[in-house]
Amino acid sequence: ATSNASTGIVVALALGALLLSWRARETDVLLRAAFAGLALFTAYVVYVGGDFLPHARFFVPVLPIAYLVACEGFLVLAAKRRVVLALGLLVALAGLQVPQFDRAFLWDTHVYSEPRWAALGREIARSVPPTSKVAISPIGAFGYESRLYLVDMLGLTNTEVAKAAPDLRMQLKGHQRFDAEWVLAQRPELIILGDSYPAADGGEPTLVVNHWERSLFENARFRAEYEAFELAIPGSYPLIFYGRRDVAPPRGAVITR
Repeated sequence: ATSNASTGIVVALALGALLLSWRARETDVLLRAAFAGLALFTAYVVYVGGDFLPHARFFVPVLPIAYLVACEGFLVLAAKRRVVLALGLLVALAGLQVPQFDRAFLWDTHVYSEPRWAALGREIARSVPPTSKVAISPIGAFGYESRLYLVDMLGLTNTEVAKAAPDLRMQLKGHQRFDAEWVLAQRPELIILGDSYPAADGGEPTLVVNHWERSLFENARFRAEYEAFELAIPGSYPLIFYGRRDVAPPRGAVITR
């Protein structure tokens, strides 16, 4: 429902089905292939649990195809009636304004996340050798700014995590697979847990570990090989992270308890 409100993907599928049923013989083979691909892609997204990202980002790759199919189907429905075409255009333009209601939420989410991860990437890159490995879940902005070797703990850039058995207790889609032993086997110099977000506890920043990272946090090897540090981040709040005991900590980092 949320994805359809943002993109009209269900409406596009309905109009595409209309196109194929009402103009079956004349329909271009490319339009048939486009509709088939759109339907399969949508079915797969539903199969994996749906799209949980703002503005239905899972569907972005197929939106041009969806809108092409939708327009062709609507032309069949309107049958060149100008009033119907005008009303359809107005409805489509109005539908595009639905995501505007999420502007405040999306802005707050952006301010809370991407600038923070970018600041971490810049500061840590200045504080560690360029050959350092960093294990982290939100790899995008951090990796872009730091250019360090990342151990992707959620498996977006490796196939090892995909082999792990899913933990269906995790409610956040795309985060059900995690392999603590694989992460530790990469021997990262730094491990950033909790997406780098501390929680205030009595005025002091306190690390809150993500649910999917719990098996790593409670791992005996992790406890033996890593200790907690705190690093000041210009323009943001301090980072609490774990550093390997057998390597020098980042410049400016202090041991925390």
